[in-house]
Amino acid sequence: MSVVSCLLLVVSLLGCGGGIRQFAAGVVDFGASDAPMTDTEINQAGGDVLHIPTVAGAVAVVYNAGFDGLKLDGETLAGIFLGEIKNWNDPKIAELNPGLSLPDKNIMVAHRADSSGTTDIFTNYLAKVSTRWASRVGAGKSVAWPAGVGGKGNPGVAAAVKF
Repeated sequence: MSVVSCLLLVVSLLGCGGGIRQFAAGVVDFGASDAPMTDTEINQAGGDVLHIPTVAGAVAVVYNAGFDGLKLDGETLAGIFLGEIKNWNDPKIAELNPGLSLPDKNIMVAHRADSSGTTDIFTNYLAKVSTRWASRVGAGKSVAWPAGVGGKGNPGVAAAVKF
């Protein structure tokens, strides 16, 4: 394994937050993150940091509820992650999905428990589409999630959604 792949592997196994902490501590010389370092993180790393955008990333919201074709808008998605919309057949979801047979089942929200660029991308989106989310939770690599269970890394979230 080359030095480059080893360093990037450390970042990917720890999540972006863990990778940034290791970079700031001088454990690794470079890494990759979906979220740029904050001014505080840059200062902790000694102030000499160069961000080089390489790709545009995306976050997909997945669900496992026994049906396909679900449509959600940003405000409804924020309501789910705020814990305000708790059931698949909630009127707000039903309105967006006419003709779709929605079950009378609770929604179990799953999210990242660790600091991550994925969380940064997703919470920034929610903060832009929902003033309620922006004022109650905000955005960043790590937030106080108001609902659901946290999984360590994307595999932990996938395991929570799989059951």
